[in-house]
Amino acid sequence: MRRHRGDCRKEKRFLGRSLPGGVGFIVACSLLFIVVPRMLTAGEETCRLPLSGTDVQTICDALAAAPRKSVAGTARVLEQRLADQLKTGLHRTLPGESGCYSLAGVELRLYAEEDEYVFVDSFRRVGDVSDTSNIKVLSCQVGQKGTGRQRFIDTSVQMFWQRQPADRLTLTVERSHVPVGQRTGITAHLWCGPCGMESEKISFRSSPATTLSPATAVTDHRGVARTSLTMNREESVQVVARYEKQTSQAIVEPVWRPWYVEVTANFSAQSQTYAGEAEFHGKSEGIHLGWIVDQALKGSRAGLFDGFPFAFLMMNENGADQVSGSLRGWEKWRNNDQWEKFDFDRQVAASLLVGLRFHQGRPELGRLYVDLSVEPIYLFTGTGGQYYFSFDCPLDCGSREDATRAALPFDVIRDGRSLTVEATSSADEICHWSYTYTFRLQRPGSPFTP
Repeated sequence: MRRHRGDCRKEKRFLGRSLPGGVGFIVACSLLFIVVPRMLTAGEETCRLPLSGTDVQTICDALAAAPRKSVAGTARVLEQRLADQLKTGLHRTLPGESGCYSLAGVELRLYAEEDEYVFVDSFRRVGDVSDTSNIKVLSCQVGQKGTGRQRFIDTSVQMFWQRQPADRLTLTVERSHVPVGQRTGITAHLWCGPCGMESEKISFRSSPATTLSPATAVTDHRGVARTSLTMNREESVQVVARYEKQTSQAIVEPVWRPWYVEVTANFSAQSQTYAGEAEFHGKSEGIHLGWIVDQALKGSRAGLFDGFPFAFLMMNENGADQVSGSLRGWEKWRNNDQWEKFDFDRQVAASLLVGLRFHQGRPELGRLYVDLSVEPIYLFTGTGGQYYFSFDCPLDCGSREDATRAALPFDVIRDGRSLTVEATSSADEICHWSYTYTFRLQRPGSPFTP
């Protein structure tokens, strides 16, 4: 194109027809280096499309305001910034569409002419543009093509979006420990990139020990769906949220309820050289039977008990629970055709053991078993040293064998029902023991963290 002295005056009139002379170059630079970078450069990821109609109009305005000698350079800078901004693989939700989308490809078109001279005629294609089912077109024009001296700008951006699965589904609980009979809020959040996915159905499920209401919820504009969980039984449960093939889980535990126990244990023995009777009566509180059941089930599912070599595994949360009580009775020995008798009435402590019984290395699930160990008491000091009465292993009593065992069913514990259980044992037909345990819930309950 031939250039003559009048071109500069024409250019100045075009750029500054509503501004003082010489300001046009400043206006063009402002549009390019202030407005456009704010719209196009990468910053923290927010839920908005990578380009808007306002952004494209800003590009047209920048090209329209640029001096003639800067139009081509300005276009190259803008085109590169567009390409950088419209990186393929961006995940977004689209206005008026359901689901999650990935930016698969982009087509950029920049065109500028004036006085029948074409400054810019650029076309760029990036990524995959084969799927045309979800194309978003943004365009702008300044002036009219073929009018001669008036500058004409045409900018077009086509974004090719492809539907894809949601990026992630998260699940949170308002309270991780819920008392039986109370409820907690459950929140699921469905994400597409930085965007919450609106109007999508999320289903929730849990154990029969709980009630979920509703079982299906629709996400709001932030991608959040809510339900409420009511704890019906004392049971640790897993809550699962599902969207299509995606799931997310959270654990909700009850506030473990403390139990009170009252114990009565009796001993009697009669042989040619030994006789005795004793009764222990005591009580304990703060025993978290529900927690023990929960640990028993978790350990069994995880295979932690496989091959356990003993018949009984104590599972009290902090070691054996202490039972405070009284031990009353007597015992006597035959010595040179004379009986020596000792009476006792003492305050003593006993240990309450709660746990699982095993058969061939495998736990017997469905019931907890209870046992009691009473501390020996001092009687006297004789020529042979100190003498004690041992409720569990008195003198002249051989090896004990259980006739019946005190068992606590899991379901009864979880339902919080009071119960009384008994156990009996004997040794060599000489010594006999009987135990009665009465369990009931303490009220009000208190939170417990093992």
